[in-house]
Amino acid sequence: MVIRSGISRERARRRRRFLFRLTLWVAAVGVFVAIGYSSYRTGSVLAERKVTAQRAEIERLTGQVAADKLDSDRLHTELARIQQTTAALQQRYDADVPRGSLATLVTILRQKQGAGINDDLIAQVLRQIDAPRTCDDRVVRRRFPITTKPPGPDDVVSFLDGLIQVSALMPAGGESLAKAAAVTISRAWVAEPIKVTGLPVQQVIMIYNTDLKLVVEASDLRGYAEASLSACGKG
Repeated sequence: MVIRSGISRERARRRRRFLFRLTLWVAAVGVFVAIGYSSYRTGSVLAERKVTAQRAEIERLTGQVAADKLDSDRLHTELARIQQTTAALQQRYDADVPRGSLATLVTILRQKQGAGINDDLIAQVLRQIDAPRTCDDRVVRRRFPITTKPPGPDDVVSFLDGLIQVSALMPAGGESLAKAAAVTISRAWVAEPIKVTGLPVQQVIMIYNTDLKLVVEASDLRGYAEASLSACGKG
C-alpha cells in the first residue's frame, strides 16, 4: 500500500509538471498570437489610412489636372486671339508703313514739304513721270585722248550739246589702260561727276526720262579712248 501510494503521488507530480509546462506553452503561444494579431491590426489600420490618403491625393490630383486643362484651354484660346490680332496689326503695318525704296521716296517727299514746296506741285510732277525707256535709235561714237595730266578743253568729249562730257586720265606709273585709266563722266545737271577706274566702262545715264547707255573703251589708236552713247536726239 505504501509503495502504491508513492507511485500515485509521483504520477500526480509528473501530471502537474506536464500541465504546468503545457500551460506555459499555451500562454507563450497565446502571447505570440496576441502580438501577431495586434501587429496585423496595426498594419491593417496603417494600410487603410495610407490607402485613404492615397485616394484623397488621387482625387486632389484629378481635380488639379481638370483645372489645369481648363487653364490650358483658356490660354490656348487667348494665344490664338493674340496671334490673330498680331497678324492683323502686321498687315496694317505692312500696308501703312513704307519700306525700302518707298520709304526713301516718302522721306524725300517730307523733305520737300518741309522746304515749303506746294503739295499740288509735287503731285503734278509725280503725275508727269513715266516709266523710263531705253533709247537705241542710234549710237554716237567719239574718240578722245587719254592724258597724263589734268585734261583740258580739247581733251574732253561732249554729247547732247555738252550735257554729258567724258575724259580719261592715265596716272603716272600706270602700265595698263584696262586697270589704271581714270574715266570722268560729267553731267551738266549734277554737280558731282561719275569717276570710274579701268576700261571698259559701261554707265546708264537717265535724262529726260530716257535711259542712255554710255560705253567708254580703249581705241584702236594708241593713247586714245572711244566713247559711244546710245541716243534718240541730237548727238
